[in-house]
Amino acid sequence: MRIRADIWLFVLLGWVVHFNLHAQEINQRRWELGFGGLGLNSYAAGRTGQFSSFRPALTEDGSETGSLRSGGFLDGLYDLSQANLSGSVPAYIQIGYRIGDLTEEKHTLGLRIGSSKLNRYGDQEISAVRFGSLEGRLESVLVQYAMVRLHSTIGLGFASLEDDSSSQALIGAGLRVKLGANASLRVATDYHTALSQNFFDYFSHSVGVSFALKGGDRDKDGVWDAYDQCPDTPGLKKFMGCPDSDKDGTEDRFDKCVDLPGPEALNGCPDTDEDGISDPIDSCPEVFGKPELGGCPDSDHDGIKDSEDACPYQYGPIKNKGCPIADRDNDTVADSEDQCPDIAGTVANKGCPEPKIPEKVDINELAKTLGFAKGGFVFITESNEVLRKIVQYMFDHPIESYDLVGFTDSVGPDDVNLELSKNRAKRLHDYLISRGIHPSRLTYEGKGELPEDPSLIGVEPHPHRRVEIRIRRPND
Repeated sequence: MRIRADIWLFVLLGWVVHFNLHAQEINQRRWELGFGGLGLNSYAAGRTGQFSSFRPALTEDGSETGSLRSGGFLDGLYDLSQANLSGSVPAYIQIGYRIGDLTEEKHTLGLRIGSSKLNRYGDQEISAVRFGSLEGRLESVLVQYAMVRLHSTIGLGFASLEDDSSSQALIGAGLRVKLGANASLRVATDYHTALSQNFFDYFSHSVGVSFALKGGDRDKDGVWDAYDQCPDTPGLKKFMGCPDSDKDGTEDRFDKCVDLPGPEALNGCPDTDEDGISDPIDSCPEVFGKPELGGCPDSDHDGIKDSEDACPYQYGPIKNKGCPIADRDNDTVADSEDQCPDIAGTVANKGCPEPKIPEKVDINELAKTLGFAKGGFVFITESNEVLRKIVQYMFDHPIESYDLVGFTDSVGPDDVNLELSKNRAKRLHDYLISRGIHPSRLTYEGKGELPEDPSLIGVEPHPHRRVEIRIRRPND
């Protein structure tokens, strides 16, 4: 395969110009164009054949002698007296593509075409012959310090010498020194070994410059315009060239408060009261509050923010402007609506206790068994259990009211008996109130003596000394 390097140089240059003019809108600023001088040193080709330079040199009769160490393989590597620098100007042109992120481009994938004329072979002068090469190269950064990068090179390609050609493998190292935003000085040495038996191995040395294609930086922030998301405003590399005016870690284009530092979680806005709500949307930016209340506090936790709560430190419903409602028995039914304001009840029963399933008790019959001493209105001891049952019955029937009617036996004057009967009814009335029965449910009166029953003469306690309880329901 014969390679005319001068033609390939022209084709490559034309392709680069065309590509750079018509494909810049798909982020081609990673591309770079380089050129420079190319020196070939064929000293290492002391014999022909695949990987010949890694074998000892041959004697005149063709036998191998010596070793890699003693054969002088590297002795003339940079001996300019053996370099092919005469004849036509040896040169190369290279197009490369930088691989990696914006701040750390670790690799460069390139295509290089070289052209020269060999007029020396080792220490012997020969008639000038045309040499050409076409190489695919991968450069990987080994060490980087400030503006200097040391890199290794591996690659594959073709080389031709007049009508002879061979595929090549290469390995080498180089140095890149940055001269500016878009230009670098490049120095490299590569070792090329032929992959066929009819070609020679050689060293190549190159010195040149490379330029980033259209890698301008209009805002001078160190980020190329091709990468710069804000090419006309100086910014930071970590934000692809966009600014962060308040230095809060949120770039301006995503920062809702570009002049006030704030956390990224709040779109760069401050949170003065640290309640998790940024100041621009916080109705109470200087007081810790709740999100559901727009960042305002609710001291009594009644769901009404303090600024609208008539009683901010007392729990109360919204319908009462946040103030508590009077409720003496604490059954959540307001006194104004509670039919039993002093007895805890249920909302369903309008503040009164839910009625229990009552025993089958006739309260009036119970009352008739109350015993009174003869001529008095004090309960006898045996009446305690009867009184307890009467009180329980009235609690179990909270919507009922009662008329208490007192009586006496026929012994004694009528006026005395009338007063005595009233006192007996009042005695029961006062007792029931003392046990929690509301006065509004009770009335009392005396009816005097009951007609004498001969069958009751001598019976103690006399059944006519009693108080009757007559039920008065709401509709009566």
